[in-house]
Amino acid sequence: VQGAHARLNYMADQARSTGSIVIDVNNNPDGAPNYVSVDLKVPAANKLKAGFNQTTHAAWSDTTNSNPIQDLIDMVSYADDNGIPYGAIEMSKTRFNSFVSHPKVIAWTKGRMMVSDSVTYPVGKIDVLAALEGFNLPPIVINDSKYTAEVDGIVTAVGSAFDDDNV
Repeated sequence: VQGAHARLNYMADQARSTGSIVIDVNNNPDGAPNYVSVDLKVPAANKLKAGFNQTTHAAWSDTTNSNPIQDLIDMVSYADDNGIPYGAIEMSKTRFNSFVSHPKVIAWTKGRMMVSDSVTYPVGKIDVLAALEGFNLPPIVINDSKYTAEVDGIVTAVGSAFDDDNV
């Protein structure tokens, strides 16, 4: 029962983060060897890239030109304008760690906390989440799910299903 439940959760993480479900020998090693892919028909217009509503379209890894907080604001605004329901902003733990260490996120958080730029203050994850709370954004949910499957009776890690590159 736990194995079946884990596989359903794995597929749900895939669906939320990619808009599709893929079942193959990597995530279903004791099942049928056939490859199955289900496209959940998320409209291409709803698959936004970082910086989609800014002058410079830049991935968050581009710490000079990207603006992750503005991306979140723009994503929520896009969802509101297009009648897309949401309850949270979900991202992988890896993506969240890069988000909170982004120079613009740190500067924005220090500004919200009224910490002077001349003051050395180690901005942490809790500081970033607290600064975002009163800013009319849904809560950030960190997906750190890791899954296993049995291969010939041995529990084997199959990893995370939530795509690190997607929010």
